[in-house]
Amino acid sequence: MGLFSGKYSAEAEQLRDAARQGDAQAAVSLAKLLIQGKGVPQDGEEAVKWLTQAAEADNTEAMFILSDLYLSGSLVPQDYAAAVKWLRQLTAQGGTAGEYFNLALLYDRGWGVEQDFREAARLYQLAADRGYFDAALNLGVLYSNGRGVDRDEVRAAQLYKLAAEHRCVPAARNLALCYQSGSGVEQNLVEAVKWYRRAAVCQDAIACYNLGCLLLEGEGMDRNPAEAAQLFQIAAAQGHTPAMFNLGGQYLDGVGVEQDVEKGLSLYRAAAENGDPEAAFNLGVLAYTGQFMDEDPALALKLFHQAADRGYTNAMVQLGILSHAGLCGMERNEEEAIRWLTLAHEAGDPQAAGLLGSVYGSDMYTPKNFAEAVKWFQLAADRGDARSAEHLATFYSEGDPAAEIAPDLPKAITLWKEALALGSAKAALKLGMVHFKGNEEAGIPVNAAESFKWWQTGAEMGSHECAYCLGCLCMEGDKFSGVPVNNAAGLKWWTRALELGSIPAATALGETFHEGKIVPKDDEKAKEYLTRAAEAGDEEAMELMEEFGFRS
Repeated sequence: MGLFSGKYSAEAEQLRDAARQGDAQAAVSLAKLLIQGKGVPQDGEEAVKWLTQAAEADNTEAMFILSDLYLSGSLVPQDYAAAVKWLRQLTAQGGTAGEYFNLALLYDRGWGVEQDFREAARLYQLAADRGYFDAALNLGVLYSNGRGVDRDEVRAAQLYKLAAEHRCVPAARNLALCYQSGSGVEQNLVEAVKWYRRAAVCQDAIACYNLGCLLLEGEGMDRNPAEAAQLFQIAAAQGHTPAMFNLGGQYLDGVGVEQDVEKGLSLYRAAAENGDPEAAFNLGVLAYTGQFMDEDPALALKLFHQAADRGYTNAMVQLGILSHAGLCGMERNEEEAIRWLTLAHEAGDPQAAGLLGSVYGSDMYTPKNFAEAVKWFQLAADRGDARSAEHLATFYSEGDPAAEIAPDLPKAITLWKEALALGSAKAALKLGMVHFKGNEEAGIPVNAAESFKWWQTGAEMGSHECAYCLGCLCMEGDKFSGVPVNNAAGLKWWTRALELGSIPAATALGETFHEGKIVPKDDEKAKEYLTRAAEAGDEEAMELMEEFGFRS
């Protein structure tokens, strides 16, 4: 039957004859039939032959079709370099907005040509000027990242808005992110929600996820966990891993959806399998603690390693802690603990330096390394870690005989003050104790008034220990330091200490109400307080209950 057959065979024969005579438009028409398979067998290679003939005769339609075929890899092998060649010729002759955009994209990605962001930006601008608004979006990304142009977040936001107003969905999402973060525009969560909604209506996965997060937290609008779950579901169905993770958490906790542990765990597993290290870590925590699933230390350890191998520093820290303590089926291994914590520190984890100090300074570490512990505690304290500043102060207050390091109480006091400024109520307790006991060798006199000041500060910060000590000081007073006896204040601080969880305060209040000297005798209250303390294991409270006959 030959090459041509069917309804269009006669037409195809005529076009082929004309094309052989050099008719460029006939060659283009014949190529279209070959591409569509109308009246001829579909044949991309033959179509390219005729299109190339026409393009070399300066036929712009042929150039365009060739560039499209090479870009898409439809009917012929994908060839970005060939696409670049023909798009360059088209744009050199004026070109359409789409042709400028396609060539810009190739320069932007470095496909078929050496990557050149400056040239990409120039071409995107020409395409945008001609009304191709996806080009405005991509140009905005270049301005946002400072690629090929000076970084300009304001210009980026303007370009996103231009494209978004012309129904470019990714641009609407990017503009929303600008409003959410205050990048290039004044931060405005209400505007962020508006533009996220425009993109989410088109089921843009990232917009659905980001809008869901705002709804879950009630930022920019009223909190609505149910709607958040719906949006996470849309994004998760498209393979958006963080949405799977968030939706899994909602199902586990029954937030915005009916609690469904199996569905929640399934979503966590799917997110972990998709490479989300946070999901793997959280699954590990559930397996370790036995929450929502059977306790499985081996699985927990596997998941922690999986998350750590993907760079999740919380997992590195967890492995460091478990190695140091010998938990989760692991033997205690300080070297392994230090390795994981060092990796976490190098990856920027804020907890790791302080934990390294704890490992080096622990009695479990052999040999204990005072110098290394101080180094890591100091680094963490300099970064604002109050707990590390506390540890550092304790080290200097006690010294280390094995390392031949003498105590340095003045330095410890300075460090406790720094820890207090960082929010450590325990530092206030220590400062009060130092002044209450004094230290003649360090030149620190006994000064209960100074103790009162520090303990009051700690108590106001929520330290039950400080509140208890303050209550004791008020009850006893100190005439040498000018602290008067104030039983009412003492009762107030013991009561506050009890509210904050102090067991010694319960014992003290129980004894006080039984004696009936400061307050009317009330054995019912006394027994209530002492029982509470005894049940918490306080031996003094147990002895007092026996003494007062509160036990049969």
